[in-house]
Parts: sequence; structure tokens; C-alpha cells
Amino acid sequence: MAQPLFDKNISKTFASIIFSESHGAFDDHLGAGAIYYALATMIRSQVSVCIGSGGGFVPRLLRQAQLDLGLSNAQTYLIDANIPDLGFGHPMQPGGWLTPDNDLQTAVPGLTILCMLSSDAAKLLGSGGISIDYLHIDGDHSAQGVCSDVRNYLPLLSEKAVVSLHDLRLDAVRQAMSEIACEYPGLEWVTFSEVGQGTAVLRRRAEALAPSLELSLEATEDLRRVTSLSPSIIGSEVERSQKKARYERWNYLATPAYRFRYDIAAKAIDAPGRTVVEIGGYPNSIVRHLEAAKRVISVEPYATAEYLAEIQAGAQERGIDLLILQGPSGL
Repeated sequence: MAQPLFDKNISKTFASIIFSESHGAFDDHLGAGAIYYALATMIRSQVSVCIGSGGGFVPRLLRQAQLDLGLSNAQTYLIDANIPDLGFGHPMQPGGWLTPDNDLQTAVPGLTILCMLSSDAAKLLGSGGISIDYLHIDGDHSAQGVCSDVRNYLPLLSEKAVVSLHDLRLDAVRQAMSEIACEYPGLEWVTFSEVGQGTAVLRRRAEALAPSLELSLEATEDLRRVTSLSPSIIGSEVERSQKKARYERWNYLATPAYRFRYDIAAKAIDAPGRTVVEIGGYPNSIVRHLEAAKRVISVEPYATAEYLAEIQAGAQERGIDLLILQGPSGL
């Protein structure tokens, strides 16, 4: 019997990682994970970046490809702001990479974790002079979030770069793909929507044949290339981004679908002379929807200064007496 190319025991370990089934992995089969690993190996990715990963399935595979190649100047980055509100598969779920029973942070050498917004991480990597060979996008699954990740990271891609995009079975991701295809006609795609939750692979369409990679790692690995960031810079930027994410995590509530609830609520509670108590409206406010009520008590533990100024101005225009309590709702 022929020997398998991949060690089935190793494949079984990867396939047991939480959320790996969404990539089509099961038993000792890697599913789309075989594509991620193969592509990273083919292009000899010195810098791999994974945006979002509930259990660490993809960043483990990307780093494993670098280790198996024997690259000495290589780094894999996992970028995840840990914002559960933006969708399923976050790393704090049981088995996620931020839980004690997942060893991603200690067992994978050469993996740098950036717990920050992907937009901030793009600026950090760019300012550090890092170009990306392999990019996996699996973070904010809204159409706006996917498009933003593509726009922010395209300028950071190396000439040989490959991008994989997960969760094609979601309507928002497919909408983003359509927008990206129109905005960037220079990208070419291949999709595997039937594998797990669906994966697409894209890269820049070549105008001419690219030079062949040398048939030796020594000739293709750039030992002088910048692949790592200063730990001190990472620490300060992560702290800044996490403070920012405390407020940006609620941005999805500003969508028309969520704001429509305020129109419905206002019809039921708005009456002349009435006092309305609102607990945690940010980034929305009932003030924007009241016509008759004359007093609002707003408890806002998360709101930004800009939001508070806007609501105060809105209340003044409507003749509403507004009291804002910036503390926990137990006040």
C-alpha cells in the first residue's frame, strides 16, 4: 500500500481543532486546510497572515508550512480583535484559541498574535515594512468588513502573494466578493463553495509570465527581509487598538436594520411630557426618534465623547431635557 503524503495522525490533530469542520476538515482529512498548506508551501511564504481564527486551524497550518519548508526567516501572524458581536466562531468559545484548553499560544513557535482590529494591524505591518506572501481573511464577516480587509491588505501583498477567503456560504461574504470583483478587476478567483462553509482563493492577475522560483530554498528565501515587528511597538499598538475596539465593536448596531427597532419603540413610548429611560443605546439613541417626550435619562457605560456631544445637541434641538449617566446600569 502506498504511503500517504501527509501523516494521518497529524491531519487528525488539525481536524480535531474547533471550527475546522467549517473548512471541510473531518477525521484525518484536512479539507480546505490542504489548500492553505499547499499554497503556502508552493509560494514558500516567508510572511503569512491570518485575520480571524476561532480555534487556530488556519494559522497553525500556515506556520506548519513554514516549519516544514525549513525557512529560517519566516513569521506567521494571527490578527484577531476578539469581538464576539461580529459573528460566530470567536476565540473565547469553548476550545477557542483564547481559552485555557487550547495551546495555540504556547505550542506554535514563530507565531505572532496581534489582538487588535485588522485595520490597525494593517497599519502596524505596513509601518514595519512587512510584505505578505499569504493572507487568509476570516474576521469580520459583514460585507463592509470583508471589503475593508481586502482594501487594507492589498497594498501589503508581495508580488507572489496568494489570498484565501473563508465563509463563502454567507450572504454578506458573497456580496463582498461581488463588490471586490468590480472594484479590483485585476484579481482572479477560484472558489470552493462546496467545501465546509466555502473558500475562495484569489491573487493578482499576471500581465506576463512570472519568473520561476529557484529550485532551492537557499536561492529563494530572503534572509535580509523584514518579517518580524518589535515587541515594544506591538505592545503599545495592541493596547491602543483594544481601547478603540471597545467602542467599534458596537458599530454593527448602527445598521438600518437595528435602528429600525427605535422607530418601532418610539411609537409605543413617545407621549407629551413623558420621561424615557434608556439603558445602553450607543451607537443609537432614542433621542433621535422622540417627538413629544420632554425628558430622557440615558445610562451609557460605553459611549464615546463624540456620540455624547451629538446626542446632547440633538436633545437640545428637540427641546428634550437630557440626563446622561456614564456608569454601569446598576446606577
